[in-house]
Amino acid sequence: MSWFKDHRILVAALLLSIGMNFALGLKIHRLQAPIKSAHSIVGMKVASLPVMTVDGKATAIDLVHQAKPIVFYVFNPACPWCAANIENLRALSKAIASHGTEQLIGLSFQKNGLAEYVAKEKLDFPVYVVQISPVQAQMRLGSTPGTVVISKGTILEAWDGAYMGDNVLQISRYFHVKLPGLLPVSHPVPSAAGQTQ
Repeated sequence: MSWFKDHRILVAALLLSIGMNFALGLKIHRLQAPIKSAHSIVGMKVASLPVMTVDGKATAIDLVHQAKPIVFYVFNPACPWCAANIENLRALSKAIASHGTEQLIGLSFQKNGLAEYVAKEKLDFPVYVVQISPVQAQMRLGSTPGTVVISKGTILEAWDGAYMGDNVLQISRYFHVKLPGLLPVSHPVPSAAGQTQ
């Protein structure tokens, strides 16, 4: 009993540490939940997506009456994981163009500096600004980078995060493309599976 009296600060610190580790474990579990549920949107029906052109004109992308499936690549010009994933995106763009079976469309959450970013990175596919809408929330367009495949208004596939780990294997197989891998991340944002909001 006297040992506990003599070491009560140590015991209190140990209990505090256990409590903090438990709270951190819960937080990590919550952060990982959206990534594990990326495929939960597969099969969802989406008719159109409201967007804005790079020069600021409001429009919508018809997702039902397209001749080819659309591959949306969701990014943010300021996202460090998007920068690290740029060579993978270029390889994907080249593969999609050579196969001719899908069309690639970029979706950015940021309008400021987007035109300069598209020119600097030499993106050779249409790019739009995603407008906040219920459709965006329904499609889970929130993590960057993200990739969603839609055909005739139905979501066929979805991947959250940069092309690494399981993503790189699945995306390589799905699009029949060899992906070069990630560039070094200049200043990673601490979050789950290589994502930033």
